[in-house]
Amino acid sequence: MKELVDFMTDDNVTVGQALSFESHPDTFPLTKHKQEITIAEVLDFLRKEFPKDTANRVLTRLL
Repeated sequence: MKELVDFMTDDNVTVGQALSFESHPDTFPLTKHKQEITIAEVLDFLRKEFPKDTANRVLTRLL
């Protein structure tokens, strides 16, 4: 017999959500606005952390 493993996190999920296979909010695609903000923040971070590497900097995608 397989051992049951506690996989619960701090997220509260109703029975209805579980049975309807409702997606977690973190899995929804980023809006265009949030993508723009994220790109700006990443580039700002890279400018501050690696100021001499501007020619080598390429942001190819957001995961």
